[in-house]
Amino acid sequence: MPVVLLGGFFGQYLLEQQKASFDQEVSGKATALALALERELATNIQLLAILSESPRLDGPIDVGAFAEIARRLQIRVPNWSLLRITDLDGSIIATVPARDAKTVAEKSSLRRLKLTGEPVVGNLVKGPVGNFGFPVRVPITRNGKASLALTAVVRPGALSAVLSKVGLKEGQIAWVTDGAGLIAASSDGAKSVGLPEAAYGLRSNDTSDGHETSVAGTLLRTHSMAIGDYPWRVTVGMPLSQFSTLSEMTTGLLWATILATVCCAGFAYHLFQRERTSLREQENTVANAQRMDALGKLTGQVAHDFNNLLMVFQAGTSAIQRVPDDVARRDKVLESMADGVARGRELTQRLMSFSSKSNKAAEVADLVRALQDVKPLLRQAVNDLITFELAVDSDLWTSKIERKSLEIALINIVSNARDAITGTGRITLQARNVLDGAREAALPKGQYVALTVVDTGKGMEPAVAARAVEPLFSTKAGLGAGLGLTQASRFAERSGGRLIISSVNGVGTSVTIYLPRARDLEGHSYPAEAGTMPRRLLVVDDTPASLESAKLSVEGEVEEVITASNAQDALVLLRTRTDIDGLLSDVMMPGMSGIELAEIARRIRPSLQIVLMTGYSDKIEDGQKIDFQLVGKPFTLSELVSTFANASRERHAHT
Repeated sequence: MPVVLLGGFFGQYLLEQQKASFDQEVSGKATALALALERELATNIQLLAILSESPRLDGPIDVGAFAEIARRLQIRVPNWSLLRITDLDGSIIATVPARDAKTVAEKSSLRRLKLTGEPVVGNLVKGPVGNFGFPVRVPITRNGKASLALTAVVRPGALSAVLSKVGLKEGQIAWVTDGAGLIAASSDGAKSVGLPEAAYGLRSNDTSDGHETSVAGTLLRTHSMAIGDYPWRVTVGMPLSQFSTLSEMTTGLLWATILATVCCAGFAYHLFQRERTSLREQENTVANAQRMDALGKLTGQVAHDFNNLLMVFQAGTSAIQRVPDDVARRDKVLESMADGVARGRELTQRLMSFSSKSNKAAEVADLVRALQDVKPLLRQAVNDLITFELAVDSDLWTSKIERKSLEIALINIVSNARDAITGTGRITLQARNVLDGAREAALPKGQYVALTVVDTGKGMEPAVAARAVEPLFSTKAGLGAGLGLTQASRFAERSGGRLIISSVNGVGTSVTIYLPRARDLEGHSYPAEAGTMPRRLLVVDDTPASLESAKLSVEGEVEEVITASNAQDALVLLRTRTDIDGLLSDVMMPGMSGIELAEIARRIRPSLQIVLMTGYSDKIEDGQKIDFQLVGKPFTLSELVSTFANASRERHAHT
């Protein structure tokens, strides 16, 4: 009898737990969908906000220029059915594709935009041909004042796609309603879009233990969640018929408990694990939302920096056009533009150092010299209250690394150390040789160089230190993007080493990069020698502006420059022009890539000097090995000459 009573109580407990899990699952799914839908709407607003800042929307609107931009965007964002510029009272100035309407159909969101000056999402509207869409509007602000509105009408399919991606379980249903109570998207397809909830067949009532809704005669357990700050909401429901199956299961569990209490304990353990998994999924959803927010801030920072660089070029070209004969002014402008190119190149290198998977630019480096060169930059990265010291072993070994990535990694680590120090403090960069990395750290057996940054800051809790290298993880309350230590860790791994963090809360932190020792000087770049450039150079690039720039950069350095806009034309020229002795080709081209072109060209003309140029190549970043010299865009003439010198030296070494 005690076992029967225990089984009865345990069965009732399991039934209640299943009901709670049932509601929690519906609630969690609604929360996940609300976050995903909020990101989708925010992405549309962010794209429109970037477009609203375009100089082409300054002053009187150039309808043709706007139409060109709009058509390009609609190719990239197919869920935008049209793009439109209106005044704040709803009068239409330009629409792409063109429409006969003179005023907008949905004005309530436009009034909110006019009142608040902030981006808004409007309610669902039906177009002239019977298609539904909803407007996303952002203000076009100039000199701190919003005078026009930029609108994208988004197809409901964009929201339906989000519902599909999140993934509903069998029997679950979800729908999205706008601020007017109309169905904007649902998991049962487009047939219900545009219907009010009442016409959709909904009947709701609050019960003692939850919210129940009837959809087309099927009783559901539902949960609704607001979508961010927008006047929209998403609802998820699961059939209540599944509750009856829980009762049958409880009866079975009762007899199973009588026969084998151990089996019931095992089932309880299974339920406990499922609850933990569900909670982890919800925590991951929230964490992903926070990472997306940090990524948005990083995107804004990058856009800000690039806009500053574009301003340099915009002002420079205007100044030269206004006074073309002022040589002193022109030289000053060109110097400023050259500095802008250098800063832009450094910015892209910083971004690439975070995302790069390959170590293509690595070369054997004298670390003593490299650390002495970067010391002034590290000194600038700390403030006057902090003492910075560099302690380097005089017999420090060499390592095969990307020097620029090493500099960025050290600057990121030192900047983090600076932020951890309140008031006065000390930061020390130590460099030493490690005879066996396996004894000192979890590294493969071998010799390493250890670069350690030690600070006297506030330190980190063990949980924080364990997550410090995660992308977009930051404890700086909005002051950092959470990518510095991630970049440093990935640099160490690309170089064949590892980054290790040791921290004592309240005492300080040490961050160590272990780099494998290099035993030769292969891959070392040499200075250019006279006569190493080809006499007749074939330049290949599918982008006209880039092709012309590459041609201009070598004119005067070679006797003749021949150009081709694709690999097929280049092969024809190589077969017909036997006097061509050099090839400079872009890597990423439609059809045949520059790598494929170079391989065929080498078979046709073994003595040909070949250099590939690229700003980014997914094949190279994925680790594809190439047997040709590579120069990164943008490049200077001296860099190109040096690369051709290496190509010439390689050709002579193989002949």
